[in-house]
Amino acid sequence: MWAQKPEAGPFRTPVDPNALGIPDYFDIIRTPMDMSSIRRKLDTGVYKDPWEFINDVFLMFENAWVYNRKTSRVYRYCTKLCEVFENEIDPVMQGLGFCCGRKHTYSPNTMVCYGQQLCTIARDCKYFYYENKNPTPSLFSDRYTFCEKCFNDIPGDTVGLGDDPSQPQTMVKKEEFKSTKNDVLELEPFVTCTDCGRKLHQVCVLHFEPIWKEFKCDGCHKAAGSKRKENRFSAKRLPVTKLG
Repeated sequence: MWAQKPEAGPFRTPVDPNALGIPDYFDIIRTPMDMSSIRRKLDTGVYKDPWEFINDVFLMFENAWVYNRKTSRVYRYCTKLCEVFENEIDPVMQGLGFCCGRKHTYSPNTMVCYGQQLCTIARDCKYFYYENKNPTPSLFSDRYTFCEKCFNDIPGDTVGLGDDPSQPQTMVKKEEFKSTKNDVLELEPFVTCTDCGRKLHQVCVLHFEPIWKEFKCDGCHKAAGSKRKENRFSAKRLPVTKLG
């Protein structure tokens, strides 16, 4: 990845906002990262787990994607460099007994707005939410969300909330609502092998805790001469019927 030309050029050394004429860089990017910093951590033994190294590499990529426009040269270089890294790191991680070397994330779901009927809050849209810390019989949900338009269209300084139509609504001051964006990416959770302690993506090993209480990786099963317990909820166990 270091030798990739010309894509690796902007990522080999720390970003210098003064030299590049981008004074707002550290206002937007709170945790900068570059390849020379990653190499230094590798050389000094800072990383105790391969996933720590991978997290820093993807942090570098994500910083570039966040700060630069999609049409910019740096954004395109970053995307190409990410493809190169994923292709190179996967066989290395698999050789060490891990599932892969990728960072699996899931895009934010469309949220329900408590304003107008059938109104929703799309991805990357701003919205307002109220955290209900004292549930009552008529107001028992944990969170109430409103899109920006519906929230601003509510007259006055209070918002009426309620889950039971037969009960009077609870009036909540608008100042008690917080604003944010529907842009949080959900990370794929890890499962830890009970024998070797390696962390693997849950989706990569198809582990589901209600079926298997404990997780043992394929490498440990092979070393012990054992097999994973069969999933008794698989499709082949469903009753077969004939239609028509």
